[in-house]
Amino acid sequence: MNSIGWCHVASAVYLAFVVSLVISVNDGETPKRIGRETLRRWAKLLGGLILIGLIVEGLTLLG
Repeated sequence: MNSIGWCHVASAVYLAFVVSLVISVNDGETPKRIGRETLRRWAKLLGGLILIGLIVEGLTLLG
């Protein structure tokens, strides 16, 4: 993967964190709960993105 590809990966990880943080701040009440919910949402979102990436890579290899 070239350097532009790594920039895209880093950008996706960062944006996933920011989206998770914004949603948690909107829902949360205490800083501890906001942190916990942010990490939970971030892990779920990254897991989904990794799954989609693996599916696309698999389909690319088949085609």
